[in-house]
Amino acid sequence: MGRKVLMRGGLAMGALGAVLLLIVFALFPRGAAPSPEILCVHYTPSPVSSLDLERVSLDEVRVTLRNAGRAPCRVGGLVLTLGGKEISGWAWGELRPGEEREFTFPCRYVQVDREVGSYSLHGRLRVVDREGKVLLDENLAFFLPILRMGETLPQVDWTEGVSFTPLSWSENRMVTYTRSYSYRGPEVCTVEADPGTKFILLHFRYRNLSESPQRTPWISFGQLAAEDGELYPLTPYSERACWVELKPGEEVEGFFTFQIPEGKKPLEACFQCVRALVRF
Repeated sequence: MGRKVLMRGGLAMGALGAVLLLIVFALFPRGAAPSPEILCVHYTPSPVSSLDLERVSLDEVRVTLRNAGRAPCRVGGLVLTLGGKEISGWAWGELRPGEEREFTFPCRYVQVDREVGSYSLHGRLRVVDREGKVLLDENLAFFLPILRMGETLPQVDWTEGVSFTPLSWSENRMVTYTRSYSYRGPEVCTVEADPGTKFILLHFRYRNLSESPQRTPWISFGQLAAEDGELYPLTPYSERACWVELKPGEEVEGFFTFQIPEGKKPLEACFQCVRALVRF
């Protein structure tokens, strides 16, 4: 009788143990794969960005990863594919379950092709472990900075607090601007557009937001893209595009001038020192 009781008790304990093991395996599956996921990806335009509307230069790409798995994730490297180019990033380290960490791609002077009228760059990110196994393969989209009429860029390059605001645009057959001569001072000039063309004037405002006097930048290079994708250079018939001394809180208005064929409409423009695309 005693042996039967012991046997029944042993069978019951064995069955209970098997049930517990099944529960453990269900909750904590063996070999749970680490699965990092992207939380955010963004890039910073390079201070030496290409001013060509057909290319964009990046300074760096910062990637935040989180281990969403149940096991430690040993990251060995990052590979970013953008515009047909592969950029490798250092990412050696272990991410515990639930841990987040930011990694940086040094992309200075890397230029990526861009289509006129497109305001995002599409790429792909791969995260590999120390043996080269792919842990994550994800599509990415980088959105380019845009300035619409009336919007303000808080600071232009080469200044310490001079903002830039595109105000409006107009078109005309003639443009009047001030030309400065070192030997005889400023002179007001009027120029007529070539036959079959017109002038596009982009009116803008600089404002000194700092607490000390500031000079506006000298902008001698810019491009305008028409809606058909054709590009046109900045003409020398612009107003207030050169250095202007501004006191704290002071502002000045001017215009940039482009010459394009009659019948075409402007779409966007870019200028040195202005780290954004201006939308018409």
